[in-house]
Amino acid sequence: MPRKKSINPETILTHFVRTRVTEKVYLRLDKISRNSDCHSVGGVARKILSQEKITLFYKDMT
Repeated sequence: MPRKKSINPETILTHFVRTRVTEKVYLRLDKISRNSDCHSVGGVARKILSQEKITLFYKDMT
């Protein structure tokens, strides 16, 4: 049984973009992904490139 067609075809991710970053940049992106609503480093990069807001979560230890 195939998937249903999307109601909004503009939101479908269709193009593959590949890049390399340094270890320092990767660790920064990974830290953001662990403390935000993004589920992966690619999701963080996608939001940064499209200038969307990234919601960061902080825990108050007091």
